[in-house]
Amino acid sequence: MNRPMKAGRRPVTSSALPSVFYLLVLYAIIALQIPSNAAPPPGYSLAWSDEFNAPVGTQPSSADWNWEVGDVGASNNELETYVNDIAHSHVIADVNATDGYALQIQATDDNGKTGVAGKYSSARMTTQGKHDLQYGFIEARIRLPYGQGIWPAFWMLGSNIGSVGWPACGEMDIMENIGNNSWLGQNESSLHGTGYSGANSLHAFYNLPTGQYFKDGYHLFQEQWDNNTVSYFVDGNLFETHTSADVGTNPWAFNHACFFIMNIAVGGSFPGNPNRTTVFPQNMLVDYVRYYVNTVPPAPGALVANAGALSTSLTWASSPKAASYNIYRSTTPGGEGTTPIVTGIASTSFTDTGLTAGTTYYYRVAAVNTIGTSAQSNEASATPYPVPTGPVSINSGGFAVSPWVADTDYSGGSSASTATAIATTSLTGTIPPQSVLQTNRWGAMTYTLPGFTPGSVHTVTLYFAEEYWTASGKRVFNVAINGSSVLSNFDIYAAAGGSNKAIQRAFSATANASGAIVIVFTNVTDNAQVNGIVAN
Repeated sequence: MNRPMKAGRRPVTSSALPSVFYLLVLYAIIALQIPSNAAPPPGYSLAWSDEFNAPVGTQPSSADWNWEVGDVGASNNELETYVNDIAHSHVIADVNATDGYALQIQATDDNGKTGVAGKYSSARMTTQGKHDLQYGFIEARIRLPYGQGIWPAFWMLGSNIGSVGWPACGEMDIMENIGNNSWLGQNESSLHGTGYSGANSLHAFYNLPTGQYFKDGYHLFQEQWDNNTVSYFVDGNLFETHTSADVGTNPWAFNHACFFIMNIAVGGSFPGNPNRTTVFPQNMLVDYVRYYVNTVPPAPGALVANAGALSTSLTWASSPKAASYNIYRSTTPGGEGTTPIVTGIASTSFTDTGLTAGTTYYYRVAAVNTIGTSAQSNEASATPYPVPTGPVSINSGGFAVSPWVADTDYSGGSSASTATAIATTSLTGTIPPQSVLQTNRWGAMTYTLPGFTPGSVHTVTLYFAEEYWTASGKRVFNVAINGSSVLSNFDIYAAAGGSNKAIQRAFSATANASGAIVIVFTNVTDNAQVNGIVAN
């Protein structure tokens, strides 16, 4: 709105008018195609609005709005003088508004010489200093004025304009229209900042279907505004998205508070001046302006802590609307505090390493999104044990059953169990107890077994039992140890000759430079699975 003429844009003009019958049919089709009301995105709640339902003939509340006065648009060569009188901005009764009331902003030709450049009056209202907003979903339901030289807009400027000026403050044009015949069904939405303003702004056009005009009824003009991203909609239809990447080395001017502006300009470098076809007065009707914000996510639930060798593995239930998670830890119950030990966790699991054996650690988790941080989850605790100095036997997906330790040193995958007895006739050597063979970890996963001497050679034995599928080819996966493939397209059911039959596979493994043996399971068909791991 606050810029010079946009050179080089030539909107497409409409073709010959259709017959009256065809036009009526077309309007009926359009009415079905375009929603009269488009809801904000899921997870957003109304933070502020003006429904403009004050008594008819009165102005909106001065607690919400300012009226700018004078030749505010002189830099754009506009002709109007902005005034704050009731005649040019007041509430009217309108049966087409959602609640029967709307704000009318009016532009008038004061000298009565329609089509002659001269003195015009209009209103320009802002929320500066009263509602300065940052991020959210914005919509206004507006019926536009029309005519050569008529320039309505619903837009935003950065609240820092007083200190940095325009365009460094940023300008977001949600609705902008110049009311000549080629624009009757067209809206332009734009972003202006240092290095991309005026004719060089980031912008796009939205065109109504042929035969429908913004002057004939209300339409929703909407903006989705997030950190480093702005998207524009008309009647719920997305037509433009820009991100900070679009401005190159120029500064992205929209990660700070902004305020609303609504006005009708008359004349100027962009629309040109009124002519003898322009009818006055011209009215912009605003049914409402609404501002929604995304809500803080709810606290995660079902936090579980499992002890490992100098480590604790955490899992929790996902929180709707969460973008990431923070982890909080203490060595005293309830002492986790508000400073996380780690932030930005994208999954619903985390392994806390480098802990002290025999010390009990207490944990809570919080969900995070762009609005804020949730309350913390339930508390869970675990007591890590020392790194094994001899053979390690891990009950994958299960709890400690001496000498087998509880599932530990893993990342990824999920646990499962069965009550069905597992046959062990195919096993040799040490036979795991049923409580080991009846539990498993499944999915794409990695076990990192620490505490070995780098370069030392060990035997790794993997125990399997197909507890779910009843045919071969249903579960196929690969296994690699320290980067070397040891099982390729392995099928437990086929190798064991049936379901609920335990088998084992043993491999030689050399501890890596960190003294670890890393076992990686990757899915081929369905999910990988392992019931127990022994390294000695």
